[in-house]
Amino acid sequence: MIEAECTRYRCERPAGAGGAGNPSNDARLDMRVLLVEDDPMIGAAVHAALRDAAYAADWVRDGRVALDTLAIQH
Repeated sequence: MIEAECTRYRCERPAGAGGAGNPSNDARLDMRVLLVEDDPMIGAAVHAALRDAAYAADWVRDGRVALDTLAIQH
């Protein structure tokens, strides 16, 4: 497991922790992350960090919407 150094609005992986062609990066393309966060600043920061780390991510601001989203996608 790769440890990440996180500040309030940004997480960074250590240099050399995965890269292009790494199976863990390729696997990210096959899954989605559902981010549930009602705070707009935190949600936007985490959503951007997930995208920057090559994760496909959906962001919802409400637990009920999250459950509905999961029901639709499965």
